[in-house]
Amino acid sequence: MSGVLLISTLNAGGPIPNAASVLSHSPTILALLRQPPLDRRIQNQLESTLQILEKWCDSSLESHYGFDYEMEYGPEYPSISPEIHVIDIESGSQAKQEILSLIGKIEQREGVGQEIRFECNAGRKEDSASMVDMSMALGASCWYTDVESGISVRIGDGEIENEARPLSTFSRFWLSGFPCIDGREIHEIREKEILEVVLERFAECLNFDDFYGSPESTRDRVEDSLRREGIEIIPGSEPGRLGFRREADGSKSNFTISERVFDPKSGEMVEELAALSLAESLMPDGRVITGLRWGYKGTDVRYKSLKNALLSHGNSWATNAR
Repeated sequence: MSGVLLISTLNAGGPIPNAASVLSHSPTILALLRQPPLDRRIQNQLESTLQILEKWCDSSLESHYGFDYEMEYGPEYPSISPEIHVIDIESGSQAKQEILSLIGKIEQREGVGQEIRFECNAGRKEDSASMVDMSMALGASCWYTDVESGISVRIGDGEIENEARPLSTFSRFWLSGFPCIDGREIHEIREKEILEVVLERFAECLNFDDFYGSPESTRDRVEDSLRREGIEIIPGSEPGRLGFRREADGSKSNFTISERVFDPKSGEMVEELAALSLAESLMPDGRVITGLRWGYKGTDVRYKSLKNALLSHGNSWATNAR
C-alpha cells in the first residue's frame, strides 16, 4: 500500500502547526511524538491539542464543541483522514526505536510502500532538531511546513512539495477553540454608485460628529443627507436590516446594513462600513464576511450565556428554568 507516514511532534501550544502539516502532506498515517509534560498545565494543553486534532482529522470537529450539525462557517477538513498513532517518548533513542517498531507493524499489515516524512514545524526548537536527526538516521526526508502560507519545503534541497495549502481562516478559529456560529457574507456589489453615495454620506456625518446623539437622531441626519443625494433608506429583505433605493429610477441596492449601525456604542457601525468599503472593490471570487460570531467551547457555557441574555430581557422561559 502506498501513502505517506508523517511523523511530527504533538504541539503543546495548540493544534494549528500539526493541522497545517496534515493539510499539506495528506498523510495516510500520522505519528505524533508526545514529549513528557513539565507540569499539569502542559499536560492539559497536550491533551487538548490531541483531542481537537483527532476530531479535525476525522472531519467531526463540530461535535467536539457540542454541535450535531454542519455549520455554515465551519472548518475545512483534510482530503484524507489519517490513522493517528501517539508515541510517548522519554529520549531520542527511545523515539527511534518506537518509530521503527511502528514502521514494522505498518509494513506487516499493509506491505512496503509508505513514504516516510518527518515534520519539524511543531514543538520546541530542540524537538525540531531531533526530527532532523531522526530523519537522517532512518534515511527519511524531513520537511518544514509554514503555517501561514501552507507551503512545505524539504529540508536540504529546498524542494517545494506541492502548491500551498494554507489553513482557512475559519479552520484556524475552530482549531484555536473559537467555533464560528454565525456571520454574513457580502457578495459582489451590483449598484456601486448607490454604495459610493452611502459611504460618502456616512463619512460626512462622521466628520461632523453627527454620531454622538441618540441612534434615532443619528439616523435622521443620515437619512436627510442621503435624501439630498436622491437615495432613500428602505426596509431590507431580512428583519433588522436596511436597504437603499435610488429615487430617480427606483434601483435598489443588493447590499444591506444593520439597523444598529446608527448606534455608535454597538460597534456595528465601523464593522459594517468597513466591510462595505472592502466589498466596493471586491472581485467575483472574493469574500467579505461581517458580523462573525464566535461561540463558547462547551454546551453548558453556551446554555448559561443564552439563559442570562434572556433573563436580562425578562424572558419567561429563562425565568422558569432557574
